[in-house]
Amino acid sequence: MSKFVIYIALLLFIILTAPSLCKAQFPEGPPIPISGVESDEMHMASRFGYEANSSLYKYHGEVQQEGNFAALGGTSLYGLGNLALGCGIRGGNILQPDRLWGTFEFGIRRKYQEKRLAELFYQHQSAHSMDRDDWPEAMYEMFGVRLREELGRANVSSSIAYYNRRIYLDYDMDAQARISYHFAGSEGHKACIDFDLHGVSENSAFGAGFIDYSIEPSIQLTKRYGLYATYGLEHDIQKPNGETDQPIVFGVKAQM
Repeated sequence: MSKFVIYIALLLFIILTAPSLCKAQFPEGPPIPISGVESDEMHMASRFGYEANSSLYKYHGEVQQEGNFAALGGTSLYGLGNLALGCGIRGGNILQPDRLWGTFEFGIRRKYQEKRLAELFYQHQSAHSMDRDDWPEAMYEMFGVRLREELGRANVSSSIAYYNRRIYLDYDMDAQARISYHFAGSEGHKACIDFDLHGVSENSAFGAGFIDYSIEPSIQLTKRYGLYATYGLEHDIQKPNGETDQPIVFGVKAQM
């Protein structure tokens, strides 16, 4: 319980003292860069939610930060870091840390039209069990390309990647598409809805692959804080036999 208190205190500290405003939400699949901006500024976002319908977790916290290292013309080098914590209920504890995900990504970003970006990226993600021995450790590395475009009030992104190295998993190819639509509203008081589709091919006895999706409406209450609700279909490494999780998440987010 003491470890969990430290993790939640850290998440709440970041949410309350270092919120930042970014243009997109956290994905349910592999994290993607927050904004795709060309400036040298750092961009941070954080969120904490209650999973009302999950068979694996009860609470989920996430922190992500991104920034450009160097830029020349329309080309820049960028990097991001993401930490996510999934909590359940075990051993009489109301909250119990079960899974910690750590992700970092770096790559080259190129603006090739006024509202279009292309990214070549490398991504590493590892999943670690917390205070339990019955959940597996897992890791993957992948290389890919991502395209972004702004279409009116909608931000669209799509990516395809190859899993180069993996532990416990047998993933082969990865594809992800997202549409984030922003409704009209004043600055700091806007509504948004995100649609995310994530597909993975596999070469193992676990199956031929899977497709996850999520739908997330959200509302920005101030320039810093907002509320969100997410419904989706998720394949988790804790369920390698093909079973799925369908959480309904309600939470608060902070952006910059």
